[in-house]
Amino acid sequence: PFLLMLFFLLPVFIVDTIKLSHRFAGPIYRLRNTIRKMAQGEPYQPVKFREVDFWHGLAEDFNQMVERISAKETDAVLKGILAKLTA
Repeated sequence: PFLLMLFFLLPVFIVDTIKLSHRFAGPIYRLRNTIRKMAQGEPYQPVKFREVDFWHGLAEDFNQMVERISAKETDAVLKGILAKLTA
């Protein structure tokens, strides 16, 4: 009876393990791809994870960081233009 039960439960266990690993690894994979695209100069697309994924806080922090850096770059460009206009 034990081996028979194990035979039927093993596929369920394997499927659950794969789903759980995707909930951890999927968001990191998505974040890594976003970083690579940004490094290649592609426009930034906010990082969003699936509802069932882990690491939602990481996506929010990353998006805030990128927005803050973008705002600082925009400010620097505008200050440079203003300096040229007033010179």
